Amino acid sequence: MNGVLKELNPKRFFKFFEEICDIPHGSGNEAALASYLEKFAHDREIFCIRDSVNNVLMRINASAGMESAQPILIQGHIDMVCEKNSGTVHDFEKDPLDLRISDGWVYANGTTLGADDGTAVAVMLALMDEPELVHPEMEFLFTTGEETGLIGAKNFDYSLIKSKILINLDTDNESEVIASCAGGQRSRVIVPLENQISKQNNETIINLSISGLAGGHSGGDIHLGRANANKLMGRILNEILSVSDVRIAGISGGNKDNAIPRECICKFAVPAEKYDSIVKIINKISSEIKEEVCAEDKNIKIDFSKSDENIPALDSQISANLIRFICSIQNGVIEMDKSMTEMVETSSNLGVIEQQSDMIRLTISSRSSIESRLDQIANQIEALCELAGFSVSHDSRYPGWAFKSGTPLQNAYIDTYKKLYPKLCPPEVKAIHAGLECGIIKGHIPDMDIISTGMTVKNIHTPEEKLNIASAERIYNLVKYIVSAL
Repeated sequence: MNGVLKELNPKRFFKFFEEICDIPHGSGNEAALASYLEKFAHDREIFCIRDSVNNVLMRINASAGMESAQPILIQGHIDMVCEKNSGTVHDFEKDPLDLRISDGWVYANGTTLGADDGTAVAVMLALMDEPELVHPEMEFLFTTGEETGLIGAKNFDYSLIKSKILINLDTDNESEVIASCAGGQRSRVIVPLENQISKQNNETIINLSISGLAGGHSGGDIHLGRANANKLMGRILNEILSVSDVRIAGISGGNKDNAIPRECICKFAVPAEKYDSIVKIINKISSEIKEEVCAEDKNIKIDFSKSDENIPALDSQISANLIRFICSIQNGVIEMDKSMTEMVETSSNLGVIEQQSDMIRLTISSRSSIESRLDQIANQIEALCELAGFSVSHDSRYPGWAFKSGTPLQNAYIDTYKKLYPKLCPPEVKAIHAGLECGIIKGHIPDMDIISTGMTVKNIHTPEEKLNIASAERIYNLVKYIVSAL
């Protein structure tokens, strides 16, 4: 730990947050952080259970005089989305994050910060480390694999939980208290790499790349109209199909299905005599796209070059089917909520295209507050795959969390915020389109009173992710106060 954050307040919170940032903890790589949590509990003689998927549950006894108060559960996930800028040298399996401070914000140099949801982990540890905190019996649940399908929450044994009050700390806007979220699923499309043919004498290889997009969270930012690099690549290639055969030799875009892809690259072979016509099409479509994108995507770059590589490529029919599939798949906001203004009901994100030795895999993340719409999206993807000759499977299905306003916990949280920060606007009770573990927990403990809250974090799931320092202090003190007051 290099102590970059040691002067920031609250000191306990930022101390633990920096220690967490020193430990690699991308989704599927949480074991080291789980061991750190176990050691924390062991050193303080705190009750601790770690399960087979590295979920960790801790429990501390009530302070004197608080034994009759209701137990409270605080919960967050320990995995983070691992994204980095092109050219950034960073190994998420080994390297600590390179923390920086600028203009009241904490960020990581060239990578995601993991404030989603490292802030929750740091809050829980700091609360347990507060010697003067007066509190009821408290439980702290650290879950894994949230970013890849809420895996830890799905596999946890909820018979271990005593509490009927839950504060989830996985929200990124201090001005909101979340009382509902969407459900979701992942669809994985497989394109077999059969019938590959070497470059022909009369062919030219073109390298086409799209970069510089803003990206963002595929749930929380999907309504902002940010461009999807994979879909833009499909659009350009489809225009080329109107004048020429295309044989795809390599394609990849996006790293995480729950992040809007910022980059996509493709190598493809075309008849040499068509090259000049194709250049005109690429230039024309590039100009159109640059005029269409939102302000946050104005740094988009669309580059192409001719290559002398002699590499195998798919035959033209499979290539055409793949291009048309990318163009046809629904992406972005599909349906807005009929009862909540400006709330997304259903969306889809073509988050990843990756080429392996024997296949091209496309991963699509779909979300909806209506279960049947998720079934409908799955059926539509299956229909497109049947037409194209591809296969598809669906996984990581998780439930939504139904909206309910005016619960005792919601009211207590808002009243406490007003009391502590009378000059600030109190948070609004809202539903979000992103997925939260609250729906799974509510399914196991139906009478649980739940809110989701958190510190203000911008640009999550991107290398521009940053944590607001003032908000961190306010929310930490608010949670500390409310656990003493409930």
